[in-house]
This record gives sequence, structure tokens and C-alpha cells, in this order.
Amino acid sequence: MHKLATYFFLVVFSCLIGQKLVAQPFPSANGWFEVSAIRGCTGTSVTVNVTPSAPIDCAACPIEWRDGSGNGHVTTNPTHTYNQAGEFYLRIFFQNDNGPDSVLIDINQSEPPEFDLYACTGFRVSVDITDTNYDNYVIEDGLGGEVTIAQGDPDPVFSYGNNASRTITVRGLDDDAVDNCPGNSQDINPLNALPAGSISTVNVISESEVVLTYNLADNILYRLQIVANGGSAYAPLKFLNSSTSSDTIRNLDLVDNHYCFRIATMNACDNIIDNLSPSICTIIPNLNTQDNVNELSWETSDPNGVLTGFDIYRDDDPTNPLVTVPAGNRSFSDIDIICNTEYCYTLVGQYGSSTSTSTSVCGTSFSTVPPDPIENISAIVNENTITLNWQAPSAATSLSYTIFKNNNGQLIQQGTSDTTIFVTNEVDPLMSHCFEVHTQDECGNATSESILACSIALAGNIDAEDNITLNWNEYVGWQNGVTSYSIIKSYGNGNSSTFTTTDTSFVETDTSPNQVIIYSIQANPADNLIESVSNTITLIKPNNIYFPNAFTPDGDGLNDSFGINGRFIVNFELKIFNRWGEMIFTSSSMENNWDGTLNGNPLPQGSYAFTATMTDQAGREIENDGTIVLLRK
Repeated sequence: MHKLATYFFLVVFSCLIGQKLVAQPFPSANGWFEVSAIRGCTGTSVTVNVTPSAPIDCAACPIEWRDGSGNGHVTTNPTHTYNQAGEFYLRIFFQNDNGPDSVLIDINQSEPPEFDLYACTGFRVSVDITDTNYDNYVIEDGLGGEVTIAQGDPDPVFSYGNNASRTITVRGLDDDAVDNCPGNSQDINPLNALPAGSISTVNVISESEVVLTYNLADNILYRLQIVANGGSAYAPLKFLNSSTSSDTIRNLDLVDNHYCFRIATMNACDNIIDNLSPSICTIIPNLNTQDNVNELSWETSDPNGVLTGFDIYRDDDPTNPLVTVPAGNRSFSDIDIICNTEYCYTLVGQYGSSTSTSTSVCGTSFSTVPPDPIENISAIVNENTITLNWQAPSAATSLSYTIFKNNNGQLIQQGTSDTTIFVTNEVDPLMSHCFEVHTQDECGNATSESILACSIALAGNIDAEDNITLNWNEYVGWQNGVTSYSIIKSYGNGNSSTFTTTDTSFVETDTSPNQVIIYSIQANPADNLIESVSNTITLIKPNNIYFPNAFTPDGDGLNDSFGINGRFIVNFELKIFNRWGEMIFTSSSMENNWDGTLNGNPLPQGSYAFTATMTDQAGREIENDGTIVLLRK
């Protein structure tokens, strides 16, 4: 043996303690040297041993080790540790023109292999190695045993007598490799019986996609199954475990077909189905808009009879169901709709603690039925306007109104309104005016029928004895008519009173000290409607101004002074003049009359001029002038 070879051997023996070696060394391309390992994970140490067949004694031959970057360094040290993954050439340069000899070293990244553990019945566990980085896998069963399987071999099964927690470790091992790759460990509790999985939600999100969410136990192998249109031959779709909480299933025809999904619990050790979950099915909604009704129908299945009903949601209230219908129903008629409005519906099937949600289906409602005619109109008369208030037809929404004045059957348009109030201008408040209100809905359906509403025109008079007579026309405009009329009376000073009658006339004598009396009539409806009110009239009692044309101031108590008499006078001024136009008397009160004197001295008999200026409670100014004859005996 060459001295270098002997040195190599000693180094190999001393340096490879702690690293599991393969059974035999590996020769170089020409057989001039051997290496302790040609494969392994990062951290693998390789030692060179020159063989007797080498062309020369190679105690001083340079050894080239290439690192991960492809660059090499030359040394006489026969051992090198590879800390990077990759393929590397190791070369020895034999001198005297013998050239180099080489060997390929394959170093794998030190990655622990991925694997899944699945519980089986009878306290068994199947080890499913999902890793593909190694040729072989060494499995420690947690009981001190160890088995090695090749990549692609059937999953090994370990049996345990109880459900005590077990730690199973798997490490990778390549062919012809040092056994120095790291392992991966997982804990599991073996089970005697397997729990079922379930589908929590089925949510259709497009015409070809549905999202499923699951409720799955740890360390159990499940399989998702599918069948179309209520069939019984379920097809396997994919394997599941607890690491999958949801899935999007694509490439389905969710317009023409509905699909049912269920989860099969697999006994992974025997590759058989242990139990099945209830099926949850998609829903195909259809919407047919008809005259004043949206007809919603749907298709689905309930293979296991666990469906309890359907919640129907409408887009105007997406958080609260419009209605809940029994599980056997497949249609619903929505009549609570507004014409020419788009509605979208979503169905949610209730499967106990699981749900199936459809896509939304939308349509625009329509109607060819005209709205009902207006049946109740109230009229309130103001100074030169009439305000109309009407009651919208029941169940009507978004109506527009056209207001017409009816002159003995001839309709004259007054205007339009989007509300139930309209004010018409330039009317004679002393006359009764009649109106109709025609309706049109958002779909263009119109009705030209309307109740005729005629305002109340109040007229009245008062005579010299303060007898008052009121007359008005009967109010028409309410379907159920008038129950009574209220005569509202006030004096303009805040005092008012109300009388009730069923007639259209009223007579009274007013004995109050008030000259001005204001009246209006209020028609009271039989239903809960706005009252109709007439025009307001103002009646003024006569002030009865009078004065004598002569007086005799002789002290006999008869006609001894000159004054002016009348009622309801609030301002008064009387002036007396002699024949030369000189004012000889003035008074600001009707109670202060002229006694025919000037400064206490009697004036001679003759004619005297006077002027009187007055204002009554009605605010009317009254002027009187003339002559008064003073007579003496």
C-alpha cells in the first residue's frame, strides 16, 4: 500500500466517526483512487484513498475539491466536508504526464421529508410520504422499530394497541448515500373508530365555480365526491385532510346543472370508505318577471333528507331573508315589488349546521295594470289659492300626478306633482272650484279616472239687528263623504268659538261688543283624512251713525245738546264753527256734546257748521259735516 494510501485510511477511520458509512468505498473513473462516499446531504465528509493501481506514488499529488460555485482549490488534505448542495467533481492530478482521475460527488440539500399521518380503524396508522427528494425513506415507528421503503412504495402501516400518543419520524436516504439527512417528526393518537367529516358551506360564485368549506378532523384521510342533478353514482374529486379548510371547484356547468357534494372518510390503511357525510347540493335559481309579480324558481336535490328549508334574500335587504320557505318548495312568487325596478334574489339552503348559497339572479319588474284612481281629495281655500291634498292609492309607490280643473266637464290642466300636495293659484275664493287628480306609475301606466273634489265657497250677510246668515255648498271629494261641518268663528282678537252642524247653512245673532266677525267652514271627513276648509269671510256690524239737525239747550232735558251717536267707534273728533268759520267747540268723545255755549256764555240762536271724523273697529274712517240749528225759546 502506498504511504499516501495508508495516510488516507487513517484519516478516514478517524474523521468519519459519527457519520454512517455505506458498506463499500467508491472507485474513481480510472480506479486510481477510492472515496468514502459519493452521495449524502449537506455536511457529508468525503475522504480519498489512493489505490495500489495508481500509476505513481502519490504522496505529493494535488487533490482538487470543487465548491458550490464551481471553483476548486487544490490541497493535499484527503478529507473535505460539503456544506452546499449540488454535483461536484473531485480530481487528483497524478504527475509525470499521467493526467487527472476524478469522481462525481452528489450532495443533496438537508431538508427533512414531508409526510402525512392518517389514523385508521383498530389503532392503526398509515404513513403517507409526500416527499420526492430522496430515493428511500427510513421510518421510525415510535416504538423503537424502524423500516426503510423506496420512493413510490405503498404506504407502511403501523399497529398500536391503544390511543396513546406516538411520535413517528421519517428521514430521507438516497441510494449509495451516507445516512446523514435530517428527519421530520409528527405526533398522532391512534384511533379505534374514525370521525366523519362534513361540508360546512357550498357557495356558488360564478357560472362555473363553487367554493366549499369543510369541517375535518386531524390525521384523517377524506375524499371529496361529486354527482350531478341528483344522481347516485358519485365520482371521486380529490383527497382532503385537515390542512384544507376550503376549496374552489372549477370547470362546472352551474347554469344547467346542480351538483351534490359529500365527504367520504377513508380508512387509509385498507383504502376503503369508512363512512359518508350528508350531501350538500348547489342551487340553480331562475327568475321569470311577470305582470306585477316576480316568479322565482330553483332546482336542487336533498339526497339525505336533511334539508330544512330555503331562506330567500332580496338585494334591498341582504342581511334579513325576505321569506323562508319549506324544504319541499321549489318556487316563490314575490308580489311586494315596485314597477320598473331591478330585483336580485339569492337562495340559501339550510342543511342543519351547513348551508348552500346560490348565485344571485336578477330581473326588472314590470306592470301593465294602471294604478287605482284617486278616491279622496281635500281642498283648503286660502286668499287666492286652493291647496289640494289627496290620498295615494293603496300599495302604490313612485306615482306622478296630473291635476285638472273641471269646468262643467271640461278638464283644464293645472299642473303636475310627484307628491300628494298641489297648490293652484289665481282662483276666486268666493266660488266653488272643482278638481280631478289623475295618476301615472313608473311603468307609464296611467288612469284618467278620479273622484271630483269641489272646494267649499262660504257666503254670509249681517243685518242692522246683528242677525247673521251663512250659506255654503256641500263638500264633495271624499269617497265616504262628510260627517259634519264645523263653523269656526273668531273676532280677530284671539277669541274664537266653533259650532257643529250637518246642514249647509247657519243663522245666529251676535250680541258681542265686537264689530268684526270672521267665519270659515271646515268639512269633517268620515275617514282619517285632512279636513277641507272654505274661504274666510269677514262680516261687519253696522256702526249706526246718526245726529240731529237742531237742538234746544233750554234745560228741559230734551234735546239740550248736540252730539253724534254710533257703535264700535274707537277714534272720534267733533268740531263746531260759527258763521265766520271760527271753531267754537271741539270734542274727542261721543260722550262730550256741545251745549250751545262758548266759554260758558250762551250763543245766539242760529246755524252753526260742524265736522266729525271717526274710525270704527273695522278700521273704517267716517267723515260727516253739515249744519246744526241752535234754537232758543
